[in-house]
Amino acid sequence: MPRTYESRYAFAVDYLCDKCNEGYMRWGGMTLTTNPPWYPHVCDKCDHQENMRETYPHMEYRSKPLKARRAPEFDSTEPQGEPL
Repeated sequence: MPRTYESRYAFAVDYLCDKCNEGYMRWGGMTLTTNPPWYPHVCDKCDHQENMRETYPHMEYRSKPLKARRAPEFDSTEPQGEPL
């Protein structure tokens, strides 16, 4: 199979704590084996605990660059920000 090459932009995705709005949620490596799985996270500032569907921080790759900004308050799987 021939190789293909495409330009991509890497984005670091992080999750700001819902309780203190200062710390970031960190995954401790444990996975709750439900379907779909849950990932326990702890705030690195206030120790608030929350289960999430994705691990944070993580990297995402897009074909267009996005301007950095805080994500809206609702949960969305769409890329956040405006194209440059």
